[in-house]
Amino acid sequence: MDDGKTFTQTTPAPQAYEERTFVENGVRYRRKPGVNPLVDTARKCTFCSHLLDVGVLPACVRTCLGGAMYFGDANNPASLVNEITRGRRRFRGHDTAGVGSRVIYFEEPMPGASYMDCSVCHY
Repeated sequence: MDDGKTFTQTTPAPQAYEERTFVENGVRYRRKPGVNPLVDTARKCTFCSHLLDVGVLPACVRTCLGGAMYFGDANNPASLVNEITRGRRRFRGHDTAGVGSRVIYFEEPMPGASYMDCSVCHY
């Protein structure tokens, strides 16, 4: 959730990292309490589309210390994602909300590799 707060609220000018770009229409805005349309709203993950456009994996996949995150086309039979999900119990995030999530979660850790579990970092 975006609460509208910044780390430099008491400084005269906002820092570059405090400006955000709307992915939908490219409009730039400065965060201001009470004016920011994103305050108290969830931000949707774009899977780092700006990185995918240049052939780089999303940041979460590249930096996952536990080795638990993969990215790819689950509909492609030759993909690594398809290979590791085949035959495993899994579910899609927020299935019941009807949001069409593209994130797949496993119901158990990867067999034979206990470090490949999100609880390594997120406990």
